[in-house]
Amino acid sequence: MKICFTAATILWMLGASAQVYEIIDSDGDGGDNELEAPFSVVADKQGNIYVGGSESDNVFRLDANADCFTNNAPCQWVEILDATGAGISGQPHQNTRGLAVDSQDNLYVVGRFSDNVWRINNPQVCSTSASSCEIHEVINALGDGEHEFNGPYDVVVDHMDNLYVTGTSSNNIFRIAASSTCNTQSNPCTVAEVADSTGDGNNNLFQPGNVAVDEFGNVFTSNFGDNALMIHTPGDCSTNQQNCLVTSILDEDDFDLLELGRGLEVDSHNNVFVSSYRASTGATIFRINAPATCGSTGQPPCQITEMFNDATPQQAVELVVDGADNLFVAGGNADSVIRIKQAQSCTLLNMDCEISEVINAAGDGSSVLEGVLALAVSGRDVVVPGFSSDNAFRVGGITELGDLIFEDGFE
Repeated sequence: MKICFTAATILWMLGASAQVYEIIDSDGDGGDNELEAPFSVVADKQGNIYVGGSESDNVFRLDANADCFTNNAPCQWVEILDATGAGISGQPHQNTRGLAVDSQDNLYVVGRFSDNVWRINNPQVCSTSASSCEIHEVINALGDGEHEFNGPYDVVVDHMDNLYVTGTSSNNIFRIAASSTCNTQSNPCTVAEVADSTGDGNNNLFQPGNVAVDEFGNVFTSNFGDNALMIHTPGDCSTNQQNCLVTSILDEDDFDLLELGRGLEVDSHNNVFVSSYRASTGATIFRINAPATCGSTGQPPCQITEMFNDATPQQAVELVVDGADNLFVAGGNADSVIRIKQAQSCTLLNMDCEISEVINAAGDGSSVLEGVLALAVSGRDVVVPGFSSDNAFRVGGITELGDLIFEDGFE
């Protein structure tokens, strides 16, 4: 593999002109439903924003184009999922983690401690207190019936609306075939394990975390086994029958600094970005140039660039790109978000990375931001939850629009 390292050429800039507003706090919807430890956020194509509370076991919706903030005109948040899940006995929802939307703007929600994933059909028009939501459990601890599904962390939807979810505690990844009607009760979903703990045979799949897809349908995962793996177009393969082709795209043999893979994102050029979760020494981010076209037999070696390595932020937890392939990084316990402008080309062509801090612990000046574990792009804005501060902020006008298709799933 060809490796580039140009961290010394980083140019720091402060995004002081960004408009920052707190849009939700621990009061949640302002009624009886509170927000505790928000761990996930996603926006659909219409601009509706969904925030998941991990310790409050719920999900809230903010309708598109809501011009509001907590200090003046409070936002009208609506709770659409709570700990009762679909309201069926034995199917609770516990500890909201990953969120994703499909091409129809149906919402998928990971229940980490309840070992399941929910699909909320038409989540734009329902709530837990008024018009009931149509909620279906699409996978639970039984997995595909032969392989268990435990401790799920993240979920992503490909361009065919197939769903991929990581079982962090069961060390595997499942595919749930596209369907807007299937469930674990009366109409079982078609579920298949596509990767297990054996990984590619040399690099194990250990505690997979984030998952992403490219435009070809390849699936990528980062994991605490100090590597990142690619499952080649797993549309009809499984570990039960036709084995999926799994290859390593980044591991600790490439970089000693790769430790505890966490953030994962694919840009519009099918480049893959992986962050290394190293709280003791700082954040590290790698770019693998179009790994679907390199690294395997008969193809050129993958080009890997260590494009960021710095003690600030202390962690690089979540990654997301906007329509112009600018990369936004959630800084974990550094309580910040940074932007790397046009991350697909900087350092690779000996260009300096232009890096901006777009929000930090000061929040909006009135409400603080603590614990940035997730973020999402919504139009020209970035939405940033504070896991430890029980709130979320909108940072306005800092993203660029473009033709990007994949951003945390199908959008």
